[in-house]
Amino acid sequence: MKKWGFLALFSVLVLFSCGEKKSIEDTALKVNAEGAIQLSVQNAQSDSEHSWNLSERKICVIFGYGYNSDEFVSQAVEELSSQYGLAEDGGLIVPLVFPNDFLHAGRARISLLKDLVSSFDLDGMIILGAPEATNKALAAIEDDFGGKKSYPVVAFFPQDDMLAMESVCDLVFEKTLDISSEEMLLILKKTVDYLPACAGSLELRTEIDHAKQMLGDIKTIKRYVDSDTGLTPENHFILE
Repeated sequence: MKKWGFLALFSVLVLFSCGEKKSIEDTALKVNAEGAIQLSVQNAQSDSEHSWNLSERKICVIFGYGYNSDEFVSQAVEELSSQYGLAEDGGLIVPLVFPNDFLHAGRARISLLKDLVSSFDLDGMIILGAPEATNKALAAIEDDFGGKKSYPVVAFFPQDDMLAMESVCDLVFEKTLDISSEEMLLILKKTVDYLPACAGSLELRTEIDHAKQMLGDIKTIKRYVDSDTGLTPENHFILE
């Protein structure tokens, strides 16, 4: 019996060494209760190989006017994927591109936003260059939550009706000077970092406090003053 046991062990080792090569990390030898050798091939890729954490909650980033070029979207999604992970992989970010992701019967409809995000538990929404009628799409989402959002919405440089955007967003930003792609990516990542900490609403602090805590270390933030009325909305700011 010992002879047969030795031959069996020898055969396994020969097959192991001559078969398809596996890295030491991928292959492990185990011995069961009867003393027989068991081979266990493990998946070389593990969750520890990426720098981001799995997340049940998500942040939706909408790439609208001025920020929906293939070049910018590709760069932004690549960086967001690397740092936070995409929702499709269990990560944080849900990227949506207007108009590509909002087509219905060949036409772009921002009204599809509610359906596109309905399956996600969001910690926030960031909108770059909001197209026309974005405010109506956001209002439809509010209606599903009894007229009050369950997560903060931040809009950068919207192309929609400004008064309407102020009413449905927690923070609205405009700019006086051009912002480079690199700067915009930094602004975007700063916002992604900040929103989960204040998920729900931004009511515990003033809007200007949130704006400065979120972006004040990289941009000068000033309150927006309506040139016609002289009014200063609480949640509308200028980035300089």
